[in-house]
Amino acid sequence: MHSPFIKQAGSSMEAEQLNLIENRLADLGQRTTELRRYL
Repeated sequence: MHSPFIKQAGSSMEAEQLNLIENRLADLGQRTTELRRYL
């Protein structure tokens, strides 16, 4: 079984990954809007 420390570290890493994904999606959304204006 995992120790509580590993579980916390995993949650922290998961939160960082979710933030990264959220930022990438926001960036893609912005690029999509700009491309639609261009096209």
